[in-house]
Amino acid sequence: MNKVVFFVAIICALFYQFVDAGDECKGQFKKLRQAFQEATAEDNAPDCYKQYGLDRFRGSDDEEDENEDRRQHKELVKYLKNLSEEEEKKAKECMHQVGRMAFEKVGHEITEKCMEELKEMGKKIEAE
Repeated sequence: MNKVVFFVAIICALFYQFVDAGDECKGQFKKLRQAFQEATAEDNAPDCYKQYGLDRFRGSDDEEDENEDRRQHKELVKYLKNLSEEEEKKAKECMHQVGRMAFEKVGHEITEKCMEELKEMGKKIEAE
């Protein structure tokens, strides 16, 4: 999966509750979200996560708080745009690293169908 699609997929897992996802995929996305939360916990997150201030954008632990997650997503996008090009690249690489950590834990549980659904949602979010 290329880095941009992977990054957007991670953002989906982190910030969106997948209201439109089919029942089969909701459970898989929930596991991915939990793995991301675990990967970004203070003791587990790579140093770059705090260094680039990404710890402010972990998403809520409350699956029901979609408004808070959307707010954080918008703040993250704004934050990344205000970084220098080099810092933005490094921050996205760090998010990619954390995403890989989450996918290493539960990626094998995500079916091809649900991965495609995740990519499609990512494209919608990217277009916002």
